[in-house]
Amino acid sequence: MHLRVLRNKCRQKLKENLKLHAAHLQGERSRNFKRREVMRMNMETNVDLKILPRIRSKERMQTTRKRRKEEQFKRTSTRYRSSRTLGKAVVKIKRNLPASHNKAVEVVKEISFEFNVAIFDQNDASEAAPRKLTDEGKTFQP
Repeated sequence: MHLRVLRNKCRQKLKENLKLHAAHLQGERSRNFKRREVMRMNMETNVDLKILPRIRSKERMQTTRKRRKEEQFKRTSTRYRSSRTLGKAVVKIKRNLPASHNKAVEVVKEISFEFNVAIFDQNDASEAAPRKLTDEGKTFQP
């Protein structure tokens, strides 16, 4: 934070003196030009540097495709087409739950009992068996 304040003060002083500010901008332009010129020369002499942006782009596309595929795999386990709409529905339900943790747990237990969905309680984790909800609302043991 202290360094940021010092930089801002230096910039303000630089902007107040127009000659110093113009010289600073000219020096910055020349440094950027030299840097770009060196990079251009390296790209002309070294073929690997020419394909480097293409490789980076390809890697970026691969990671994006991989992430999309994982998201799609996650979505197939729900009835929602989009994970965003599922998230919105969950947020709406959470917002309407009671503020008290114990009361909210009781409400969720009651709703899950109504839809025949098993709840895993930390206290009875050993005796709880997972159940799946079918289309008709009936449950079956896997």
